[in-house]
Order: sequence, then structure tokens, then C-alpha cells
Amino acid sequence: MEFDNGVLRIDKELSALDEFVAERDRMTPNFELWFPKNEYDSRALDDPLVADVAGHELNISPPEQQIAYKLFLGTEKDFEDALHLYTVFREQLDTDTLEIYTEGLEVTDRYAELRRT
Repeated sequence: MEFDNGVLRIDKELSALDEFVAERDRMTPNFELWFPKNEYDSRALDDPLVADVAGHELNISPPEQQIAYKLFLGTEKDFEDALHLYTVFREQLDTDTLEIYTEGLEVTDRYAELRRT
């Protein structure tokens, strides 16, 4: 990765992903790439988890924050994503932190629904 006039260039990294094609009966994760635009976005990267993607380190926000944000987005697909993250990380989640995020984003009702599912 390199910066070019203030723009992060990841062309080479993205082209490396071309070799990863989903195989039948195999789950391949997807991800969204965005840059912080507000305090909430910045907080997502203050204490990141580091993921290894094709040999490159990628900072990601904690699952508690991802779940709350997906609930905030509010679409059916986002709810399914939140439920998947909640299910996968259930044993590792810091529920106090998750509740703080859901309260901050005013999605405690959606979080209650998620827990009942």
C-alpha cells in the first residue's frame, strides 16, 4: 500500500485478491473498506483488531462495534450480518461494551431482538 497525493493506493493488494474465488460449499468472507468520517468511525480504529488478508495486515473494528453498527444500519441484510457476527463471536464478546455501543447508536430494541433470535 502506498499514498499518492493523499490517496491510499491498494491496487496491487486488490489485484492479489483476484486469486481468491469462492468454491462451492465454502464460505468466503467479504468486507467493506471505508475511511473515518466522524468520531464514531474514528473510534472504530482506535483499538483495532488486526486481520491477516493475503499476507497483509488490515485493521478492523471490534466485533461489538460491528454488530451495533450493523443493527444501526437497519436493513434485513445488516441484521443477518449482525446475527452472524453475534453467533460466531458469542463466547468472546464483551457484552458490556456491546451494550454501550447499542445504547449509543440507539438500537437497544434491535439488540434485544438479536438476542432472542
